Amino acid sequence: MPCYLTIRTPPPQLHLRQEYPDGFQGVQLDEQETLHAVATAAMIQATRAEREVMQVGTSSDGYNSAPEASLFDAGTGGGDEWVVVQGLPGNDEAGEPNGTAYHTRIVDEDGGLVVEVRAMAADAGAVAARVRVGDYSWQLEQPLLEVEMDGVARVVQYHTPSGTGGGTRACGFNLGLCGAVLPMNVLTPKEVTWWLVVGSW
Repeated sequence: MPCYLTIRTPPPQLHLRQEYPDGFQGVQLDEQETLHAVATAAMIQATRAEREVMQVGTSSDGYNSAPEASLFDAGTGGGDEWVVVQGLPGNDEAGEPNGTAYHTRIVDEDGGLVVEVRAMAADAGAVAARVRVGDYSWQLEQPLLEVEMDGVARVVQYHTPSGTGGGTRACGFNLGLCGAVLPMNVLTPKEVTWWLVVGSW
């Protein structure tokens, strides 16, 4: 007669309770992961801007061209400038920022792309972090994109809120990186100026 051995394994809920006794509070990215997420958001918006250029039939010079009628514009320093807000733009009822804002600039350097990232709340003289983009592969609005930044290869999840028509800048998008889900809103410097004028940034 065959002998069967029964192995009892604890249910996954028990493991989760043991691993996270206070409940799962989300993943906290380290500094490099945060920089890579911000740089990826800027690259995504630059890709969208390039598509907008093509759709209106305006000749494009890589990242440094945009139609006059568009809010997308190159920065005065000779690069593509974006303000990436991790969270929602604007302030809460107490007047505190809803998210963390970063000024980014995409530049062509030595035949490759570099994304300069600086937190807008930092001192004016703070040196921007530099993220070197080794690879960036994304078909517009697809849920996954592959990036290599500072020699680190990553697969990033991309998701737009339902009903936003492919993810407009007004509604932003979410990035999934290293187990964290990050709401991102990307604005041009002109849009940020408008937020400051109306007093809701």
